[in-house]
Amino acid sequence: MFSQRKSRILDHRDRIRITRMSVLNSPYRETNLSITPDGKYLFFMSMRGGQSWSNTYMKFQGQDVYDGDIWYTEKRNGQWVSPRCMPESINTSSGEDEPNISKDGNTVYYQSWNSLWKFTGGPYYKARRNGRSWSSPEGLGGGITAFFETMRATDGMTISPDEQTFIVAAARDDYDENMDLYISHKGRYGWRYCRKLPISTPGDERSVFLAGDGKTLYFASDGYGGLGGLDIYKTTLINDSTFG
Repeated sequence: MFSQRKSRILDHRDRIRITRMSVLNSPYRETNLSITPDGKYLFFMSMRGGQSWSNTYMKFQGQDVYDGDIWYTEKRNGQWVSPRCMPESINTSSGEDEPNISKDGNTVYYQSWNSLWKFTGGPYYKARRNGRSWSSPEGLGGGITAFFETMRATDGMTISPDEQTFIVAAARDDYDENMDLYISHKGRYGWRYCRKLPISTPGDERSVFLAGDGKTLYFASDGYGGLGGLDIYKTTLINDSTFG
């Protein structure tokens, strides 16, 4: 996408402005955001800790870094308010990540490598909003759980607006490996086994996002040339697994 407009971007880079979302940020890592279609709620992962279940994940430059939790914020009068951590029924000391919010804003999908993920339909789960509270999580299970018995590193997933298609960037063993994009569809008896998408390259694919039309897929890749490193591309879903 943007890599194919290299000269235009470089010619007008002085017009590009990046604004820090200070009200949401902390001294720790924030990543993997998901915004509801109406633009009212934003979900993201943060490693800021501060919860009763928080565990120190590692030390970086002498500072404790905590396991990830899912946080959310609401836009009021055109401004994002201070974020809130989702409840302990969803967040755990194992670390949660990659939130995706449904089209109606009432179901959150997310990842958790908790100790029981193989037995609870993990590592991807969903929880439903009930007024001001959230239901207990339910594992997606089926072919998704089976797939992740051999693929243990991910860098983002996306759920289609109709909640029938699941796409993830994954590698077998390590986060630093080159990743590919995989797709699963929900059938009559649950989620099917994930299949590699043909748009994957021998390089690295990450940060996948399926737009609100359910057809336009955005992703990052270093396998198509471009400006260098990971660039942003888009493609269109023609049928269950064909893009063009």
